[in-house]
Amino acid sequence: MGLFGKLFSKQVCAFCGKEVGAMHHSKMKDGEYACNECAAKCSEFVRLSEMDKNTVAEHMSFMEKRSGVYNSMFSGKSQNTFFNNRRNYGLAFCDELGLVAILNFKKNRINTEVLRYDEIASYEPYYEKTTQDGKEIFKESGIILRVLPAGRMMNDPEKQRGLRQHPYITRDMKLCFRTDEKETDYADNAAAHLDFIFGVNDSKRGLFQFGSTKEEKRQIEAGAKMAGMLGSAIKGAVTGNVDEEKLKEQFAAASDAADAANTGGLLKYSKAADAALAEV
Repeated sequence: MGLFGKLFSKQVCAFCGKEVGAMHHSKMKDGEYACNECAAKCSEFVRLSEMDKNTVAEHMSFMEKRSGVYNSMFSGKSQNTFFNNRRNYGLAFCDELGLVAILNFKKNRINTEVLRYDEIASYEPYYEKTTQDGKEIFKESGIILRVLPAGRMMNDPEKQRGLRQHPYITRDMKLCFRTDEKETDYADNAAAHLDFIFGVNDSKRGLFQFGSTKEEKRQIEAGAKMAGMLGSAIKGAVTGNVDEEKLKEQFAAASDAADAANTGGLLKYSKAADAALAEV
């Protein structure tokens, strides 16, 4: 058949069995093929060429579950959404669920991309220019999200506290919010909400704030719950009357408070995401 024939020959999709031409399929790592319709079930931020058939099948199930949470649970709950009228990309944050949906209005994707808050390792708005007729002009702007890929660790262990590794995405997620400088740029607003989620400004005191900061309150609560647990343990040891169930409850509460203090309050979102994903 020759190289030319192989390039343009039809292939059978490993998932649906449909025979498709060269422009309508993707080749996987093990030499199998996925048709465009099946590939659209996957995240746009992964490359099928880096995964074998079994991994892609697992990824499809993962995406279907995440998308199911968005379709069934986001509706009716309070959301913070950021996108412009042209609708390139957008973000829909649901703090109650500890999840954010990436809304893609341009590409044909079957499953909505959903991230746990605790999977987001870093984020930053971006602003790009291009050169035209010797002058720099606006090209696009948006936000870049980065997750912690499976098997990798952050350089700074302190920044990794409370974070979970994403099982499939390894690359930056570049989300263009606008291609016209006259449109409203929601990237800074989205970044500000992420700052709120991760407690970036919780150590700061407002101009007219005289009490403890959010960070200090979490630390105080963690210390109080730990002291309460130790007090109960000591009292039980002295009197010989140990209430094991109460101690277990106090230990769990103290551990949660310590985790909340160490992760900038991220723990509550992790628990919310655990509960939401367990329902699907």
